[in-house]
Amino acid sequence: FFLGVSMHEICLSFMMTSINHPLVLVILVLADVLENCYCLYSLRRMVSSSIKSNKVVPEDSESVVRDDCDITTKRKSFTKRTSSVYNLVQDLDSRSADERRGTALFIAATLLQRELVETIVPIQSLGMISVLYWLNIKSNSLVSGMSNDEFHQALMYTGIDLGVELLVFACTIFALRYIFPELNPWQILSGLLKMHAVSMSMIMCAVWIAN
Repeated sequence: FFLGVSMHEICLSFMMTSINHPLVLVILVLADVLENCYCLYSLRRMVSSSIKSNKVVPEDSESVVRDDCDITTKRKSFTKRTSSVYNLVQDLDSRSADERRGTALFIAATLLQRELVETIVPIQSLGMISVLYWLNIKSNSLVSGMSNDEFHQALMYTGIDLGVELLVFACTIFALRYIFPELNPWQILSGLLKMHAVSMSMIMCAVWIAN
């Protein structure tokens, strides 16, 4: 997941350097913001509906009867979680309390990891574009032939993207605290970095070099 998000964000940062009209920037940034808002909205809606419909009649360990319906549902076995936040949200309602908490933790970690990448990459992009422009590398198509005005415009667009991502990152943290009060986003994020900082750094470097 980290590899995929890194590739997407670095390619997006390259697109920022060649935007000819501000409307394109607005569309790119707005698409990312709306995607994040939709994930959080869907997550909140499913959590609310699962709480409301969590009236379970005690039965045997193989089936669960919900409300007054005659429909019984076989207990689901543990399976590997998908990396799609949308699919996880849709499946959240059908899980037990323990499974639901584990899935909620996985969703929170996935969203926070994505927002972390979307915040770090614009910072890296600002430095990368500046270094390539100052070194005046003619063989690099990203900055070759870029005028001074185009260079400053690329920095401005990337800076705007960074500002929006920081705002979305903060909103995501507050939203997750509201949806899942028992989860601490900062602890989740610090745990991810503590466990995978080396592999994340290696992946990020490899993606930048490849691009």
